[in-house]
Amino acid sequence: MEAAPLVTLIAVFLAIAVIAAFLITVIYQLANVFSRLNTILGAVGTVVEKTAVLDPIISEIGANLAAGQGALDDAVERLKVRKGYSDADGAVEPTDDRQPAGLGTSTPVDPQPGVYTNY
Repeated sequence: MEAAPLVTLIAVFLAIAVIAAFLITVIYQLANVFSRLNTILGAVGTVVEKTAVLDPIISEIGANLAAGQGALDDAVERLKVRKGYSDADGAVEPTDDRQPAGLGTSTPVDPQPGVYTNY
């Protein structure tokens, strides 16, 4: 047998051995991941079982939060009507960027140069 076919056969067998070693390493790592996921999923299942009794409590808290949110929304609407930002129907006036009565000044006031004041 000549040297060229012999070197080619050795190179092919070496390449197959390297690829097989790589695939065996990948399979080993996947087996480790699988076992860790089984451990984690078992712990998650335990947590789900232990927290199942909390479902009624959590739904009650959610209902109370929704009622509180509704009360806050009603209070904001009443405040808007009281301060003049919207009418009783809830329609907001186009000047919703204005300040409520009593805040700010009608004309801008610039401080005098050289005078230091604390506001």
